[in-house]
Amino acid sequence: MLILFLVGFWIGEQDVALTLEPVPDTAESYLQNPGDICVDSLGRIHVLDLSAKTIFVWDAKGKFIGQYGSPGQGPGEFSFGGNMGGPQGYLADVGGTLFVYDGGPRMMSTFSKDLKFEKAESFLLESGRVNFLRRISADQTLVFYASFFSETPFERIAIYGSDMKPLKIFKEYPDETWHYTGSGNQRQVVLHIYGPSTAVALNQKTGEVIIGNSSKPSFDVFDMQGNLKQTVRVALSQKEVTKEDKDEWNENSWFKNQNFFKVEFPAEKAFYDQILPVGDRGYLVFLRSPNAVRCEGIYVDREGKTQKPFNLVCGNGGNMMGSMGRVFAVRLEEDEMVIQELKF
Repeated sequence: MLILFLVGFWIGEQDVALTLEPVPDTAESYLQNPGDICVDSLGRIHVLDLSAKTIFVWDAKGKFIGQYGSPGQGPGEFSFGGNMGGPQGYLADVGGTLFVYDGGPRMMSTFSKDLKFEKAESFLLESGRVNFLRRISADQTLVFYASFFSETPFERIAIYGSDMKPLKIFKEYPDETWHYTGSGNQRQVVLHIYGPSTAVALNQKTGEVIIGNSSKPSFDVFDMQGNLKQTVRVALSQKEVTKEDKDEWNENSWFKNQNFFKVEFPAEKAFYDQILPVGDRGYLVFLRSPNAVRCEGIYVDREGKTQKPFNLVCGNGGNMMGSMGRVFAVRLEEDEMVIQELKF
């Protein structure tokens, strides 16, 4: 019987809604680094793998169907590289069409309901990095974007049209997650690890955009027109940054073998860095360690009242992801990736 130890409560078989069938040995690829998830209009579950550079698919009952996309630079192929940071890729289903953003060439590919490649188009914002992306209609995209090369670096959460201009800006902040040091050939970027950052989520089930700055134990909920519906305050405290936290960050694969980035650590972590909607009932608000080894936080209702604390140990490369108000845990179990939908 599956048992996961969580601070505050246990999750047993009765708390797992669905376990996805393992990817078979006969498949072209295997799960390595799941980075995003999408539940489509047919109930199928798509998992984008940043390292395998493909998308795995299961049916609504968790039976493995297959995969689409492969490594490369051609039509229907992916690199999921990252501009100024680690790899990035995002996917969404809109009316039966699957949209896949590839952060390497900064392209948006579309696939039909039967998983056939249709087309790829440039998705070019000004120089910077996409930190979160969800296609919300045939020609509109919700993007959390960090601009690195403007005179004053900033973060923007906005809905962009097909001309790559913002139609609705939800929030715009100065980007305080990094700064430059040195000059000329000696110039480096100093990253502020575990410090305050912006968390963004989309609740497709309720049509809401959730945005929080983790310097405070609260976040805002907007409707899709950009109107503030609610500020949710949560009972979180800040935790000390330990030597183990620093060691885990320094093992980050993209960070280890480069000379352009340095890091700074504060004495205490921000209150959280991730928010996942749970249906129309509440939110998971948590800190995820750098390599997603563990996720620690609380489950709150829509008013911010704590329902359960949790501390999920995922293992190196694990993750927690959400789609359509459903929550999925990716865990490393005996060197195999296990993906399960959790009940809350």
